[in-house]
Formats: sequence, structure tokens, C-alpha cells
Amino acid sequence: MRGSTVCVGLSWVEGQKKRATVAWVEEASKSYDGRRKQLDAASLRLHAGERCCLVGVNGCGKSTTLRVLAGVESVDAGGVRLRRGARVALVEQEPFQGPEFAEATVRNTLIGGDGPEVEAARALEAAARELEAAPRDAGALKRYEVAMERAGRDGAWLVEAAIATVSAKLKIAHLADRKLGELSGGEKKRVALAAALLSAPDLCLLDEPTNHLDVWAVRWLESFLRRELPSTCVAFVSHDRVFSENVATSLVELDGGKTYEHKNETNGVSLVEAYVAGKARRLANDASATAAARARLRKELAWLRRGAKARQTKSSARVRSIDDLRDDARATVASSVSLGTERRALSGGAIASFEDFALPGLLEPFDYDLGPADRVGIVGENGVGKSSLVESLVSVAAKQNCLVAGTRPRDRPTQGEAWLAARARVAYYSQVVPAATEYSSPLDVALATVSRREARPDDRLSAALALLRRYQFEGLEEAPLDRLSGGERRRLQLMQVLDSNPNFLVLDEPSNDLDLATLQALERFLVDDYRGALLLVSHDRALLDATCDKLIVLADGDVATLAGSMSDYLQLLDDLDDDAYDDDDDAAAARKARQLKAAERKESDAKRRRRLNAPRLIEKLGETIADLETAIADLDERMAAVASDSAALAPLYDDRARLQAQVDDHYDQWADLEDLLGSHPDDDDSRAAPSYYC
Repeated sequence: MRGSTVCVGLSWVEGQKKRATVAWVEEASKSYDGRRKQLDAASLRLHAGERCCLVGVNGCGKSTTLRVLAGVESVDAGGVRLRRGARVALVEQEPFQGPEFAEATVRNTLIGGDGPEVEAARALEAAARELEAAPRDAGALKRYEVAMERAGRDGAWLVEAAIATVSAKLKIAHLADRKLGELSGGEKKRVALAAALLSAPDLCLLDEPTNHLDVWAVRWLESFLRRELPSTCVAFVSHDRVFSENVATSLVELDGGKTYEHKNETNGVSLVEAYVAGKARRLANDASATAAARARLRKELAWLRRGAKARQTKSSARVRSIDDLRDDARATVASSVSLGTERRALSGGAIASFEDFALPGLLEPFDYDLGPADRVGIVGENGVGKSSLVESLVSVAAKQNCLVAGTRPRDRPTQGEAWLAARARVAYYSQVVPAATEYSSPLDVALATVSRREARPDDRLSAALALLRRYQFEGLEEAPLDRLSGGERRRLQLMQVLDSNPNFLVLDEPSNDLDLATLQALERFLVDDYRGALLLVSHDRALLDATCDKLIVLADGDVATLAGSMSDYLQLLDDLDDDAYDDDDDAAAARKARQLKAAERKESDAKRRRRLNAPRLIEKLGETIADLETAIADLDERMAAVASDSAALAPLYDDRARLQAQVDDHYDQWADLEDLLGSHPDDDDSRAAPSYYC
């Protein structure tokens, strides 16, 4: 992170500035190899309070633009200016990589910056450490008292409160005393994000901020950026379409080194759709637009319709906008990425099974069968065991010699049984890009991928070149792998996995670092072409909605299954009233605080949600009935004791009648819920499901 930073505690909204210009990029050019230009006489202006989303294909210069704005890199030509005194925070895709960061603690990183309140907080911490080391030193005690007085006067407690809040939301509170050099990549990313948010910068630059966040942390981040940093200019790159739509107030496309601004000028149309329309109209008037590009536009429009339907937010205005785009433009915003080839589902029984399977310390024993065409998303907060679960299954696949693509993860302790069908062909996309030390270029990777199916050398070369064209590596066939962008390396990884002829895909956060075009192509492949089993770990709500109709929900060691989409699950959480969520867990409290006013629902939707929640409601009804019957028994004893006293008996009788009516009503509700489930209270399957709402 560069530039001075100030943490203003919980008073982020104070001192709002006018929408003045914060940063200028003027006719800037930048190239790393002298051939491909990331910036080519590009111009950009960013304003206070603006939240600008940068979009474009991998390698087009999005990350470069952020680094240029932060002053980390210089331009070859043109200029970059910041408003005088502007404070800048940059969160890179892989932060804290230099040796200079290794010894810094998380606590010191979060309390960085300047300002009287931050300096007071640092002084208090230093005085406290000194006193702890020498508790009998009168001078140390005096300095601690002075620091305490200064902390109260300058608002250091607000700094502490802000650090505690942001650390809890981003799940890094337990890392306070750890050194940055000891952290994983995901932990470093969350620490960098927390430090940037706490610094209250004038210009906040975020490169893939939702990577390594769970869905609930992403929703909190959306709210924080909108509400708590109203005067900060935020420029960000994100593959998460829902996050981008919820946060961005403007969208700038980078294409061929140029910048194109897209604005939402139609009510009810998202910025992403405005971007689609704007680029389509631009290309429609471009003489170089080809028939192939126009065909790709039709695919893009179909994707937009499908995505809008999955999110259940497609208004009539959006429909009109898409239809107008189809009629008015014949060009494309989707890339020419074409992923995989069509895969058919197997027939027969389960392709994977878990029986009394557990991960000690993470997941309690559970049973689950995955069908040969099932599409299942695995969701839950960070640290609950999502990646550990899929890694354990992939390890089993490797032991059974049915892992056809992907690096075998390390073995971890397990209990119970997990196995795959003999016919399974498992392809595994890891959250971490595997080291490719045996390859020197994309062509090497493609040759290794096609060698599984092409016997003749000439056939392998032509097939490899065709494969690279499908994945948009024209001109990069022999480029050194270390010169590729993070998104391009991800695209190579995707190529190895999808083109391995799998019938069981295990994808762990596949959308991380992918550009919008590749993400759209992946979604189209999974929805339209792939017919095998899918196990998907993702925080990308749009991708989960489009590709999965079942969920495995992990929480507090429990494993629960849910028939429905990610939007269904989130709506369930939002719709539950406070009585159904009576715990003090911080994550649950955060979700309650973000509850949305429920929209009107059709009767069928309400019935479906009630059925999904029935096991938990039955458990709650059983507890309530037991309490009521205990109270009735107590009243019976009291009534027997005063049976000869009609005056004393009358109110007790009324109380008993009231409680009995409640018991009868609760039993009626129980029966209705059992009807929904199609079972009875004494059936084994009617036991309450593990709590996955907490």
C-alpha cells in the first residue's frame, strides 16, 4: 500500500468532500514487452465518491491501471496526476509479496497511517508494551497514564473499535499478533483489504477484492463501500458480477489499450448490461466488426437473459434493453473464448459417495450421494472446510486412479468412507494455481493437454494451436509463463481441466481472477455443453445460481443439504425473523443487520421455503411443546391442591385451557410440516437437519 493513510475510526462519514476530481490519467501508454500495449494513449478521470469498475479481458491492463494510479508503476508516455495531498490505498491481487513485509505484524499493519487518533493508539500500545515488560518501573507507569489520557482525548478508542469491527467481518481478528510472512495468500489478501478500508483513503484501488472472501463477507464489503466511504473514490477490478452491479456507480472498459466509459442511463438496467449495450453499439459501427463477432453477441444476450432469470431480478426495462440491443447492434461484448467440448452425463448410480464421512476438527460425520448429472454448490463461511472437503474427495480420486486433470492435493486426516465410481473421470480445478515448472509456455501446456487424445505429432501440434485459439492465446503461444497475467495463468489452468474429457468436475473458486468474458464462457459451457457431475466451491453468487440447483451448506461442523439455488438460500436467511435466529454469533448478527425487506412472493415459493425450513421448525416446535406440557403439568398439580376452592380454581383452569390451545395449535403446525416433508414424526428421516443458518 502506498500513500499516507488515516484511520478515522467509526466516523467514516464525517467531513464529506465535494465530487472533485481525485485522479487523472492523460494519454497514458504502457507496455511490458514493447509489443502488446496494456495502455495506448488511454485517458481516465476519477471523482470523489465515485465507485468505478474496470472491466476487460485478462491481460488488457486493468491491474496495470490500478498500479499506475497508485504510483507503483510509471507510464511510458502521457501522465498520471493525483489531487494534491490525496491519500491512496492499493490492494493488489497478491499483496505483501516483498521481503520488507515479512516481519510486520498484522496489528501494526492495520494501525498504520497518520492522524492524531492513530498516533494516539500507537503511543498507547507502545506504552502498554513497555509497562508489561517493566511493571515496577515508575517512569513506564507514568508514560502509560499519559498515553491513556491522550487516547481518550484524541479518539484512539474509535480506532480500536474500527479495527475490531473490520477484523471480525473479514475473519482476521485471530491473526493480530502473526507476522505477514507467516500468513497464507488468502489471509494476506484479507489483511490488505482491512488495512485499506481502515485507512479511509481518498483513492482506494482494489484488485479482485472478493477473492478469498465468503459470501457473507462479500455482502458486508458491498455495504461498507456504499455506506461507510461515501467521499472516497474507489476503483476496482472484480470478476464477481453481483458485487460489481451492487457497488459500481460507473464502469470503464479497457480494450486494445483504450478506455471506454459506460454509464447507466436507463432505469432498471444494471451497469453490466449498460456496458454490454455500449460496447455492442460501438462495435456495430466499427467497420472491422465481423460476422463471428455478431454471432458471439447473440450468445452474450442469451447469457444475460439466463443470468437475470437466475437472480430473479429481470425487470421489464431490462428485457426491453436486451431486446433493443439485439435489434440495434450486431457486434459482441463476449470474448471469443470457447471452453471445453460437449460432455454427456453417465447413466446409473452415484458417481461419488460419502458414508459416515468426517474431517476431524472441521466436519462432523455425514452421508451424501452425488449423482452422475448432479450440480451441487458447496457454500459456507471462510474456514468451515469447503476446500478441505473437495481436496479430500480429489485425494480419493487420485488413489483410485480416476483423477484425469489437476494436481493431487495433500492428504488430510479423515474418518468414514468416500469413494468414486469406477467409471469416474475427475478433473480438479484448484483454488491455488499449481506450479507449472515442467512447462515453459502456453504451447507446452496445450501440447500436454492434447497429447492424451492425439497420437501423431503433427496432429498434436495442430490440435494444440487450435486449443490455444479457443482460449484466446493468439500471439502468446510461446510467451514465458511468468510474463502472463494472473487471469491468463488461470485460463491456462481452466484449459487443462475442461479439455481433459471429464465426467466429474470439481471446481474450487474457478471465478477468481477470470475476466468477464472467460467467466461468461465458463458459465455457458457448464450450462449448455457439460452434462456430467459438478461440485462447485464459489463465492460468486451469479455463477452458483446459473449452474447449481443443490447446495451443501457447511456451518459449525455440520453438513446440511438444500434443494435450491444460492439466491434461494440467501433469501431464506434474509426472510427468517429474529425468533428463528436467536444466537450471539457475530456472523449471524451481521446477517441480521443486513436483512432486506422481503419482496412479495408467490404462494408456491413460500411453500417451497417453508418445506426447506421444516426440519428446523419441527425441532423448535418440539421444544416449545415440551415446555408448554411441563407448564400444564405444573398447573394440574396446583389445581389439584385447590380443587375445593372454586375462586382459586377458575383462573388456573383458564390458564390451563390457554396453554392447551397453544399445544394443540403447535401439534397442528407439526402435522402440516410433516405433510410438506412427506414423513411422520417417528420416521428416522424426520429428525431435524443440522443448523446451517448460524
